[in-house]
Amino acid sequence: MKDNKLISFLSMIIVILVVAALVYMFYLQNEKIEALNTDLNSKDQKISQLETENQSLIQELENKEVQIAELQGDISTLQSEVESLDMDSEAREYVKRAMDKFFNDYLDQIEPVESFMDLNDSELNAYNSFKENYNDMALTGLSPLSIMKLYLYAVKTKDYDTQYELYTKDENQVMWTKEEHLNIPDNDRIKDFGIFEKATRRTVTINEEEAIVSWYSAHDSGAYNEGPLQYGFRLTMDDNGIWWVGFMPMQ
Repeated sequence: MKDNKLISFLSMIIVILVVAALVYMFYLQNEKIEALNTDLNSKDQKISQLETENQSLIQELENKEVQIAELQGDISTLQSEVESLDMDSEAREYVKRAMDKFFNDYLDQIEPVESFMDLNDSELNAYNSFKENYNDMALTGLSPLSIMKLYLYAVKTKDYDTQYELYTKDENQVMWTKEEHLNIPDNDRIKDFGIFEKATRRTVTINEEEAIVSWYSAHDSGAYNEGPLQYGFRLTMDDNGIWWVGFMPMQ
């Protein structure tokens, strides 16, 4: 009789322990789901913020393009008038260069100067998250411009592992291995970031799965005795909609 009571008691204890374990497992699973939902909501807010910023930049760009188109029309008219003047070819070429310089200087005044070397909080968080384990998802929702800035930040901080991981993974575009990348001599790496620190008239052109970030910079213009020079930076998009830096991206 006592044995039966003991067995019943032990059975009840076991049932209680099993139920407690199931309740605890359910609690842990529920906590995990809540954490995932919080992370998802955070990413949704980030995407919404980026979309809002993108729309604002598009509107600003459209307004600037209208102003530039009007100025280019005025310049074309002036150039036509110069062509009709009775001047020799050397004098005519001098006037054209002077007009082009005036046009470029004026655009630099009305266009804000920006630096591609300064990461905002969202970009810095994405960079730190990505370099932890190089999970592609950390770059979800970032624009081509932001990916370019992460790449330049990695180069400037000599984080060459992360720099390489930001290159496209498309086998048809890969030009060298990570081991080869890490062994590139310092003399062959970017040292002067001037053209990225003082940029004007920046545009981003997206054509299907390729994007070109274009801008002007007067950083090197003195060496060529010219106005601001135009530069370009190429990126490609993968099947998940994530942008990556193309090998040898400068255009």
